[in-house]
Amino acid sequence: MTDYLSFKNIFNIWLDEVIKQNEKNNSNPYICFVGTKSDLEPNTFITEALKDITYDHYETSAKKNIGVNKLFKN
Repeated sequence: MTDYLSFKNIFNIWLDEVIKQNEKNNSNPYICFVGTKSDLEPNTFITEALKDITYDHYETSAKKNIGVNKLFKN
């Protein structure tokens, strides 16, 4: 994961919306985070922040075919 703003928006926008919709629909989906472009230089802040996240997270690179198969097997 390399883009700080995208990472921040997960928590400020997307995750809250997913939780709100799930409560509204009385559903409990599996939530995980998928970081793309793991072949690029990682963002240190994001790497550290991922240590505190209780959701599963995967790092992938479609360009180098890293982690993609593992993501869909899990």
